[in-house]
Amino acid sequence: MVSLARRLALFAPLGLAVVLTNYFVDPGNFFGTDARETRMARELLAGRTVETSFDFDEVALQKRLALGRRRAPDVLVLGSSHAMMLFAKAFPDREVTNASVSAASLEDLIGLFELYEERGLRPKVLFLSIDVWALNGALRNPSRSLEPELQAGLRRLGQKGSLEGGRGTQWLLLASPAYFQTSLFQLAASAARLSQTGHRNTIHAPKSVRHPDGSVEWTPLLADRTPEEVEAIATRGVAPSYVRQPPDPERVRLLGAFLDDLGRRGCRVILWLPPYHPAAYPSFSAAEGAGLPRSEAKIRALALTRGIPVLGSYDPSQSPVVGADFIDDSHMRRRPANALVARQMAEAGTDLDAPKPFPEVTR
Repeated sequence: MVSLARRLALFAPLGLAVVLTNYFVDPGNFFGTDARETRMARELLAGRTVETSFDFDEVALQKRLALGRRRAPDVLVLGSSHAMMLFAKAFPDREVTNASVSAASLEDLIGLFELYEERGLRPKVLFLSIDVWALNGALRNPSRSLEPELQAGLRRLGQKGSLEGGRGTQWLLLASPAYFQTSLFQLAASAARLSQTGHRNTIHAPKSVRHPDGSVEWTPLLADRTPEEVEAIATRGVAPSYVRQPPDPERVRLLGAFLDDLGRRGCRVILWLPPYHPAAYPSFSAAEGAGLPRSEAKIRALALTRGIPVLGSYDPSQSPVVGADFIDDSHMRRRPANALVARQMAEAGTDLDAPKPFPEVTR
């Protein structure tokens, strides 16, 4: 018995490390408050820009912003960090709200739209940026601040419960190995961001600027990279798993159900495929699993049968864009991104006030 107790005692530090890591990293924002996000939302709703670092709950911020908005936007932009820089310049003479969050999955998009729907803020047009991981489930924002809205959205689409099986009792997550793995992923991602910008201390992390419309300007240490530096980043890496994995049929059906539901609600939808850096796309698209081209084909097929326009392509040669338009292998600079979308809208002849569905387009 004593021997067993000693053996168990050896594992106590590991267990404590799991609990402390899960509590203090808390990627799902289960144990903290949203006081910081509330302060940020107050400033943004008052029409002031806010400087942000990497360590806050973007989803909680979007929830606070939606709760404080009094009028539905003409255009609601939903997507991942690939769409964060879009603002009214891409949609002239329109009131635009950008509610994109980093690593947004299909679940996040459903929950975010449900948030605006429940608040009576349904936009005239939903500009929906779809990333490859939306169809393979390999990546998702770690926050669960919109879990109630996600559940409501899934019920509306005929899904029972969370696609991840629910989050379980909150405090049990402290000892959860799965949540510990997510916490470690969050730490690694934060370290990678800081490493890319040359800063190691989160207190002195470089600041991005978030505007009242929700759009983002990248931190200068990212935005000021030279085209040569960006190309080196785009060519040196191996395609990440969330780019390699092929689309999952269940998730393709879920996206179709979401698009059908948006149509039933009378919300006009434009799909946007954000391009990858020209030096990164060839290896990314040819990687085992061919997630990028196969996912794009599925998205285009879904859109075609529903009369929904598809702007752009993951393939940069179809956009077109050049390496100088990017800050890394997949994120565009603010000005080129907005000019690109405005150009794509004009070339497609998209009339945001048109009563009929837009034609499906490839550029």
